Amino acid sequence: MRGLSAFFIAFASFSFAAPGADLPGLSNDSPALGRKALAVLSKHFADPDPEVRAAVAALWGEIGNPAAAPALQRALKDRDVHVRLEAAYSLHRLGHEAGIAGLEAIVRQGKASGETLTPAEELKLLAKNKARIRAIQRLSEIGGERAVELFERTLRDPSGAVRDATAVALARMGLDEFARQFLDAAAHSDQSVRAAAMQALSEIGGGDALEALQRAASDPSIAVRLEALKGLGRFSDPQAIVLLVRSVKDEDARIRSKALGSLAEMTDEGSIPVLRDVLLEHKAPEIQLRALRGLALRGQSVELDLAAAAIRQKDQDLKQLALQLLRASESPLSNDLLQEMMEQDPEPRFRVQAAAILVRRLQKPARKT
Repeated sequence: MRGLSAFFIAFASFSFAAPGADLPGLSNDSPALGRKALAVLSKHFADPDPEVRAAVAALWGEIGNPAAAPALQRALKDRDVHVRLEAAYSLHRLGHEAGIAGLEAIVRQGKASGETLTPAEELKLLAKNKARIRAIQRLSEIGGERAVELFERTLRDPSGAVRDATAVALARMGLDEFARQFLDAAAHSDQSVRAAAMQALSEIGGGDALEALQRAASDPSIAVRLEALKGLGRFSDPQAIVLLVRSVKDEDARIRSKALGSLAEMTDEGSIPVLRDVLLEHKAPEIQLRALRGLALRGQSVELDLAAAAIRQKDQDLKQLALQLLRASESPLSNDLLQEMMEQDPEPRFRVQAAAILVRRLQKPARKT
C-alpha cells in the first residue's frame, strides 16, 4: 500500500490543462476528471489479474507520463512475463534504457537446445514463447544493432514460431532477404501456410507484401482471405480500399465483418458513402458499431446511442467495439460515456481502457478546422 500511495502522489503532479483550455469536448471539470482517470489506472496497476496489470503497464507508455517510470521499473520484476514485457516497452517509450534491456531479457528466456521438458513445462514454454515473440516484435520497432545481434541468436531458436517471428522482425527492419520465405509461402498449396504468410506479410509491409495481400483477397480459402483483408487495412493504398469496399458486400458474413473492420481503420474520405450505406443496410450492432467508428475516424459526426446501449450490456465483444467508437468520437457525450465505463463497469479491463482514453484526450490538442 505504501508503494501504491507514493505512486499516486507522483501522478498528482501531472500537468493537466487548466479549466477553460482548448481541449475537445471537455468541460471546466477536466482536471478533476483527469485525476479520477489517473487514480483508476494507478489503482489497477496492483490488480490481482495479470492481464489488467499488463494493460495498465502498456497504457502508461502510450500516455507518455514520466511520473510512471518508478512504478514501471518495479513492474519489470512482476511475476507475469506479459506485465514485464509491457512495462519494459513503456519504459523505452519514456526514454529509459532499462526498457530495451527488459525486452532483451524476455527474448532470451527460451528453451535450451536438446533440453527435455515435461508436458506441464511444455505448456509453460508455449506461453513464454508468445511473450518472446511479442518482445521480438517490439525490439524490431525499436531497431538498432543490439536487436540485430539478438535476432542472430533467435534465428536458431528451437521454437519454429520464434524463428519465424525473428525473420518477420528482420524483414521489417529492412533486410529484404528475410521476406522472401513469406512471399514464397503465399503461393503454397496448403491454405494454413498461405494464411500464416498473409499474417507475416501484413506485419512486414512494403510493395511486394501489398501485392501478395491484394492477390490473396480473392483466394479460394476463407482463412487466407480473412488474413489478407486484415492486412490490407494497414496500407493507405487506393487498390486496397477498392478490394475492402468490394469485400464489404461479400456473401460470407465473416468476410464482410473483417473487410468492414479494416476499412473502418482507414481515414480516407472516399469510403464515407460506403460506411453510410452499411449503416442503412445492416442492423447487426457489431456491424453498425464498426461503421460508426469508421465515420468518426474520418471526422464525421455520429450518433452514440448504440454505444451507450452496448456499454451497459454483458456482451464483452460489443462493449469493446463501443469503446473503440467512443475513442474515435470527439462528441462531448463520448466523454460522459467513457466516465460511466470508468466508474461503473464491472470489468477492470474496461474501466482501465476508458480511463486511459480520457487521460489521452486531456493531453490531445483540439482538431484544427
